[in-house]
Amino acid sequence: MVPTATETLSSPDAAADAHGDISVLLSAPSANVHVGYAVAPGAADASVPGGKMAEATLDCGNHIQGAFPLLKTHPSGAVSGDIVCQYPSAGTFTVTLSTTDDQTPAVTITVTHTVTVANPSKVAVDRYDGASRYGTGVSLSQAEFPAAGSAGAVVLARGDMFADALAGIPLAKYKNAPLLLTPGGAAATGLDSNVEAELLRVLPKDKSHTVFILGGTSAIPQAVEDHISNVLGYNVVRLSGSSRYETALAIAKDPRALNNPAHLVVARGDDFADALAAGPYASNYFADHGVPAAIVLSTGPYTAASLDTATKAYIVSKLAAANSLPDVTAIGGGAVAATSVLEGARNGGYLGIQGNDRYETAENVAAQGWSTGLSLTNSYAGLASGMSFPDALTGGAYMAMKNGPLLLTDPAAALSAAPASILHGRPLLRGVEIFGGPAVLHDTLVTAVGKAVAPTPIVYTDHHKIF
Repeated sequence: MVPTATETLSSPDAAADAHGDISVLLSAPSANVHVGYAVAPGAADASVPGGKMAEATLDCGNHIQGAFPLLKTHPSGAVSGDIVCQYPSAGTFTVTLSTTDDQTPAVTITVTHTVTVANPSKVAVDRYDGASRYGTGVSLSQAEFPAAGSAGAVVLARGDMFADALAGIPLAKYKNAPLLLTPGGAAATGLDSNVEAELLRVLPKDKSHTVFILGGTSAIPQAVEDHISNVLGYNVVRLSGSSRYETALAIAKDPRALNNPAHLVVARGDDFADALAAGPYASNYFADHGVPAAIVLSTGPYTAASLDTATKAYIVSKLAAANSLPDVTAIGGGAVAATSVLEGARNGGYLGIQGNDRYETAENVAAQGWSTGLSLTNSYAGLASGMSFPDALTGGAYMAMKNGPLLLTDPAAALSAAPASILHGRPLLRGVEIFGGPAVLHDTLVTAVGKAVAPTPIVYTDHHKIF
């Protein structure tokens, strides 16, 4: 039975008229209730220069906790965010949003919703796969952007190697774009035909819309760029350097791309696992007025880690800044070893996240993202093989859009211990997205995911595409 919920909105606190404008949207029907809110300073705040909202809290009611609000502070002093309240059983609940400004005396206003949930929630388990890595990327693009022409851009990378695409996930999130893969290298004869069809479907065909190509002409040939520009009619921006490390820096620095964001995430560029987990984390945890962190790349494992000269200088420049979040976050043992010794790394603007293996590192990245207010939401988690990169690349971009972490599992196991541990009993989980078909991740994984999220029942859907 489909869960249903009805809701009513009470009148705001009397102080709201003087305090500012408050709007709260409570979605229905669903037992996983999504609340979006926006609070703007009003007369009480405007009377004191610099008046801003100081905090916002939301209680889902009846001791049920929601994902901590994703607070976004706007230059006007407003705050906005969203939260998910998941109700595992039927009942009537009161959702209470309270906001407080930074004035003296502080003004607090409260808005309440009454939510009646008719049926308990279930966790949706969705598998996305295609007959090829390119088909899986198209399937995910169609899920991200079901309406034709609804993407803001497209990020295109070669699918036969991982290096250039690793740093592309935050760019895709920032530009409201799918990450699509196409054959690359000297043997590439052109743009994959199914990818071309999806490009034409998802992105309006004119020069005001951009296709970002990651990597040089040895990665994606000039003929592909010319075809996209001259035949398909798009604006093309190629972001590249003489190496994968310089390409990552180009994505970070180019004014047409991430334009030198305040925060960096460092992960290995000679292996893909840690950078895969880093993609959604960098895209959402550091959303500074909508600008994600950039991913830059180190080389080597913990025992032989290094940075090229340009990347090292760029990281040190960020460590010298003073921001409210870590200026630099290193993910994985190799990146931690390469960056923790840099000047400024011990001054409070640095965070290292690692585990005993790639699966535990991804788990720890998810835990960090789920542990703080400016974080990944508890609503969705992605799951991909930790031993192959193509499905996890496009899946990571999908999870960046879903604002959830990407977990990795050993394809030889039903479900690795690390993702099973962090999924187990997570009360606000609405969905687990599996990337790759049964040839990559066996069907027993679905049963294992069901056991991990127990006692919440799951609903499984396979979004299989024929190409």
